Parts: sequence; C-alpha cells; structure tokens
Amino acid sequence: MPVRPAWPRFALLLACLSTACEGSRSTIDPSSGAAIGCSTEQDCSPLGLRCDTRRWVCSSCVGDSDCDSGQICSLGTCLASVCAPSSQFCLAGAAVECNERGTGFVSRQSCPDDDCRTDGDLSYCAGEPSCRRGRSVLCQTLPEFTGEQVVDGRDEDFCVPAMTFALSDAAWTNPDPAPSSPVVVTARVGWSASALHAHVHVLDPSISVDPDDGRLWNGDNVQIFFSGSDELTGAYDGQADGGATHVIVSPPESEDGSARAVVLYQDQVGTVSSPLDEGDYAARLTDDGYEVELRLPIADGVAPLEEGARRGFDLVLGDAEDGTLVLEGAIANQPVLDTACPNQISHPGCDDRSWCLSTLE
Repeated sequence: MPVRPAWPRFALLLACLSTACEGSRSTIDPSSGAAIGCSTEQDCSPLGLRCDTRRWVCSSCVGDSDCDSGQICSLGTCLASVCAPSSQFCLAGAAVECNERGTGFVSRQSCPDDDCRTDGDLSYCAGEPSCRRGRSVLCQTLPEFTGEQVVDGRDEDFCVPAMTFALSDAAWTNPDPAPSSPVVVTARVGWSASALHAHVHVLDPSISVDPDDGRLWNGDNVQIFFSGSDELTGAYDGQADGGATHVIVSPPESEDGSARAVVLYQDQVGTVSSPLDEGDYAARLTDDGYEVELRLPIADGVAPLEEGARRGFDLVLGDAEDGTLVLEGAIANQPVLDTACPNQISHPGCDDRSWCLSTLE
C-alpha cells in the first residue's frame, strides 16, 4: 500500500493551552485511574461536571456552550480555538480556511510566489478566476456549470466555488463520534441542463482500496448521489424518483493502477451494482491524496435541469486503512423513521429521503 507524503494536519490542529486547562476539574477516578462513568447528569453534577451521553463518562463539557468564550469542547475538554470559525485569510503565503468550529484549518492553498490576497471575507491566490473564489454549501445550493468538461480527473474546467471539510467534521459520520483523521475533502459540483458535474479532491496520506468491485465502499472511495426530481420517496433504482442514482468511485492504488466506478442500488433484499460508463468518470493520484471527477447524465425521460429547481443530492466519502473502512462521512444523512434500509437504519445508499434537497442556482 503506497504512502503519500503527508500534508500538514491543519484539520487536527488542537492544543490544550495552559490557560485552557488551569483549574479544570478531574474526570478521572483516583482509585481506579479510569474515567468516571455516568448514566445521568446527577452522577456528575456533584463533581461540577457534565454527563457525556455519547461516551457515558463525566466530562468538563458536552458542547461548546459549556466552555468560555474563545474555546470549544473537544472530547469532553474545553480547548482554545485555533481560528475564527469559517473564516478565510492569508497565512504564510497561503489562502486558508478555518473549519466551522474554529478547531483547525480545512483547506490550505499555497499561492505561487506567496501571493495570497483577500477580498472582504474571502482569501485567494492572485490570478485565481473570480468564479472559483468563495465557498459552496452543497446541501443548500448547486451552482450552474458552464463551459466544456473534460473528464480527466483534474478540476481546471470547474469554474465554481468549492466546499471543503475535514472528514471527521462531516455533518454525519460513522462511527459517531468520529476518530481523528487527516482526511480533508474539497468538492466542486455544478449542474447543466443534461448532467451533474463533480470534482472531488481528497487529501489523504495513505491510499487503500478494496480489490472487489462489489465492495468499493470498503476502501477509500467517493460516493455521489443525485436525483432528477425533488420528490424523494425512499428506495430507488435508477428509474424511480427522477432516476435517483448512487455512484461509487475508487481511486487507483498506485501510479500504474486503474480507477473503478460502479452504480449501486441497495434495499432490504440485497445490493445490485453495475460498472459506470468509463467516459463518465476519472480518478488519479496526487502528491497529497487523490482526485475523482464525474459527469452524471440525467436519466432518460427526466426534464432538463433548470435554475430554481430543487434536486436530491448527497456526497459521502470513505476512508480506509489496510483495505478496511475506518471512517465514513456524509454532508447529509437525514433520519428516516420508516426507512427500508437494512436494520432500519437510514443511509443515503438505500433511502434517498436522507439526502439534501439542493436548489439549482
């Protein structure tokens, strides 16, 4: 398994400063050396602590509101923020963006000649087209894709803003809470009248894929979900719900390896997958991870996409080590009580009601 050069782990940049830790109450039982367990707040309140019901232990905090101004709650401890949440600025000749909680940086673009510039609340490298600046919130809006797409794994033909997030900070993760991860995702997605266009860059120092085409989800992978309708009813098969589609792309594991992609549909009965047309996807390794590019034509019989319409969309990314999935993150997984998914646990792969409904801009 090739190991790629590690990019600085800005997404994990956390430090417990002395001023953040002084005076904090112990969460360790001195007699056993183990964390103090709890089942209710009453178990912890006499100690001046909170009951963290995600881990069932007494903690100094369970949310950012339990911490002082300028601090965030991380795994039960109040830590100093690294930067202003969601801010963009120039740092050492690079355009950087702080994550949504202020715990670290989700993107860092080194600028040629260290020529980073700011415009209002945006940071960018000199010479970058204005249409690529800013940030995109794909669960709310999808920008229009203009120009011609060459499906080669590169993003030069994507003149749309990007959405960047650390995988461990995704809106939904499995497991939850997510373990620490160096993986950072940058996605540029747009629509045209006849297709969805997507490019995803994954910062990942270690590439690991599953050799079984029927289990691409068990290795490093990018998954795109899209529907030509705003009427999402649950189970989908490429025909229902505006041709709702689920595509999984696995990157090559080596420089001379090949990317693989399948269209996959799942329900209580089983899973059906088929190869994706090779002209509609590409993936390649980069110095810091890998890139995936897709062009997904809308299903036959579905009306052309147009501005103002709402369409189902989701993005899931899987990170694997030694051929085994260790972390999965999605920009959305809306809970569905009457889902037809296995074990009745809703997931974008088997219930399109868990997706976003994004407006086409």
